[in-house]
Amino acid sequence: MSKPAPQGKDVADDGIAAHLSAYVHDPLRHAAFAYPWGEGALKGVAGPRAWQAEVMETIGEHLRNPDTRHTPCRIARASGHGIGKSALIAMLIKWGLDTGIDTRIVATANTESQLLTKTSPEIAKWSNLSITRDWFRATATARPLS
Repeated sequence: MSKPAPQGKDVADDGIAAHLSAYVHDPLRHAAFAYPWGEGALKGVAGPRAWQAEVMETIGEHLRNPDTRHTPCRIARASGHGIGKSALIAMLIKWGLDTGIDTRIVATANTESQLLTKTSPEIAKWSNLSITRDWFRATATARPLS
């Protein structure tokens, strides 16, 4: 497991970008740093759920390994409603945007309704909770050309 990240409020605003660059291969530490765990909307929440942390750590291990870094990292999660799958995706999207260079994210779902009512609101929620909320503006979904 990675070392705990310093809390966002302990890092000067002008050093956030430099600090986040250290998490390019560590989505779990990014999540620990970027969100105000235990405060405001996250009061009573110490960090990502255990299964979310495991997924983030698996992704981090995959990226830190030079032998697997440039190969697909395939992870599947079958579950019921409300366990935090969209929240995990939103945190991973924010990690990608915050730590990647010229990152583009395409989010899809099984249906347009799911994308509009579940995934997109979670992306906006976690983006707005992040220490880097002012870096990007969440926009409406793009529609394919007919």
